[in-house]
Amino acid sequence: LITLVFTEYIKNSTGVPRPNALALCGYDAAQQKCTKDVGDALRSFLSGHSSVSMAVTLFLSLCLINAFGLGSGDEWASGRKRLGRGDVALHNFCPISTPLLQPVRLFAALSPLFYSFYSGATRITDYYHRGGEVAAGWAVGAVIAGVVFWATFPYNRFEVARH
Repeated sequence: LITLVFTEYIKNSTGVPRPNALALCGYDAAQQKCTKDVGDALRSFLSGHSSVSMAVTLFLSLCLINAFGLGSGDEWASGRKRLGRGDVALHNFCPISTPLLQPVRLFAALSPLFYSFYSGATRITDYYHRGGEVAAGWAVGAVIAGVVFWATFPYNRFEVARH
């Protein structure tokens, strides 16, 4: 919801035309004006699809990384993560917790991000956004997802390896 509100505010504030703005407004070359309501044709920056999809999928990926115990340092090698104050991690209940499966777990945790990249790519190929608008949407979604994740899970943050 935070991402959507921020994205809509930026879209309404900037008023950047879409790549297909003339087609959306029904531009008549003879009259040199639009025959339809301009409405959504001037709301291109930043991509709402890419910002919301990045926020949702990155938050889900961070939760899965945390639940699978894919922290940093020794936890990566051992497959174990120290838990704090009643936290529960999925990998403690999984009988298959060998270090050899860490790349599989990491792929499973990061796989939701593929949806976000697909969503942004279709916005570009369908001529609704330019590449920079999609990248800006991804950046906004990633920042908001990161902030919400760190605020939501204060006792389950990834630990920095200390040698």
